[in-house]
Amino acid sequence: MKHVSLAHARDHLSALVNDAAHGHQRIVLSSRGRPKAALIGMEDLERLEGTDAEATILEREMLRWIERVEKAQRGQPRAKRSSTEALREVREERHAGRNGLPRRESRAQTPGRRGG
Repeated sequence: MKHVSLAHARDHLSALVNDAAHGHQRIVLSSRGRPKAALIGMEDLERLEGTDAEATILEREMLRWIERVEKAQRGQPRAKRSSTEALREVREERHAGRNGLPRRESRAQTPGRRGG
């Protein structure tokens, strides 16, 4: 990637445009050492705009999916436990099933186990 000042770009604009268009270079235009804009070829621009369009389509699909889920959940009772608690329970059940031992109680349910 080439970096040039705005003053240099003004004096050599035609050559810079050719570099971007035919040399497939990306040129950063700077003012007082800070990047301000970029000069890119049409292929790069079309690729960037295509990416934006794909992202927009994906966002719309995700929003439709969320709306369908929310619609399906309307009127359903709310969960009585958090997803973290449910996941912990599933993991404990799996663990207990492997070694044949009963599932242990969680610490919150076990009264005063220390120093007993």
